[in-house]
Amino acid sequence: MLERFDGKKKLVFVDLHDSAAMAAFPQVQANEAMQHMIAISPDGRIERGYDGFVLILENWRFTGLLRWIMQWRISRWAGGKIYGMIARNRYRIRWLPTCGTSCSIKH
Repeated sequence: MLERFDGKKKLVFVDLHDSAAMAAFPQVQANEAMQHMIAISPDGRIERGYDGFVLILENWRFTGLLRWIMQWRISRWAGGKIYGMIARNRYRIRWLPTCGTSCSIKH
């Protein structure tokens, strides 16, 4: 789903089942990537789940207002709950596109 919005191809999607690809990201454990989307910023900051999504938005244009709202305390609380529900049920939600990957932002 994120690939559709990444027009400038700033994201790198890594298949957590590809050990050669995962070797480039030793700071990411495969079992952790099975549970959460993981985003790594160009400066090496690692964020997981909802916070990973917010990190990705930091690097896209035209997401300023959305990113600002998503950083509010109530949005983080609700967003974390919603993200957790979707993550736990992602294989049962038929309309949800799944990629089974973790993300890194290109430098």
